[in-house]
Amino acid sequence: MMRISDLRQCKKLRIKIIGKKLHDIGYRIPLINKALSLGIDNFNTFNIDFEGSQIVIALIETDDEIIEEFKEFY
Repeated sequence: MMRISDLRQCKKLRIKIIGKKLHDIGYRIPLINKALSLGIDNFNTFNIDFEGSQIVIALIETDDEIIEEFKEFY
């Protein structure tokens, strides 16, 4: 039986990189590779265009200490 004390403490992190020309530069690949190396299960990254800017967004949900390690990488 699982107890509440057995549940992981998770944080969410959203990284947003904004610029005039970001897509096809290769920002997403290092973010994906770092998430995989840390064993992050809940990770998504995507590109969007908004009001003349290109945006790379990464969404992460994992343990507090892994979030902190990912933030050091970024």
